[in-house]
Amino acid sequence: SEDTVMTLVDLKSGQGDVKKADGSTAFIPDGDPTRSALEFDVPGWEGGAARKFFAGWHFYRLIPAVMKQINAAAKQSFLEEHGNNFSSWFMTLGTEYPEEFRRIRQVASDVLPSIKEILTPPTQFATTYVLTQEHFLKRPLSISRMSDGELCFLALLSLIYAPEPFATPLFCIEEPEYHLHPKLIDTLTEVLAQSQQDLGH
Repeated sequence: SEDTVMTLVDLKSGQGDVKKADGSTAFIPDGDPTRSALEFDVPGWEGGAARKFFAGWHFYRLIPAVMKQINAAAKQSFLEEHGNNFSSWFMTLGTEYPEEFRRIRQVASDVLPSIKEILTPPTQFATTYVLTQEHFLKRPLSISRMSDGELCFLALLSLIYAPEPFATPLFCIEEPEYHLHPKLIDTLTEVLAQSQQDLGH
């Protein structure tokens, strides 16, 4: 049978029609031109599948200065847009998803040979922050002393190796090359391609 194309949303300046596949009205828009029809969760509406798909997209503009802040030692479901929950995100990966965390640590150690270990110790104030144990230093290096490129590299690695429950159909990353050496970008491209191949994509 031939595929049928149907317009479910036909809005202009907040006015128009939002229909179901059978042609009946799904809901009456509120007339606000700044709102998309996909913002509304309407039971039984076929547009809900598109809404769910788009809602899974994550957009990133990583800001190293923001990433260096101390976080609450709390479980995270995803890395936030600017990376402001970077440390608690890594704590979640390290404590609940050891295999994915091992992969991140392994690639980081291979590409940044000074890194021996990545740590996210909880503090007495129920906070956490990333530390790296360097091969030639006696004490761990605090996140505040890590380079911007190192932080962004680790963050992007964590997106590539995000555990299945946290996976998303699309990552949109603004200026991923901004803080990264070209060799690190090449590595991320290779790791992403390998990860996709392993997943059968």
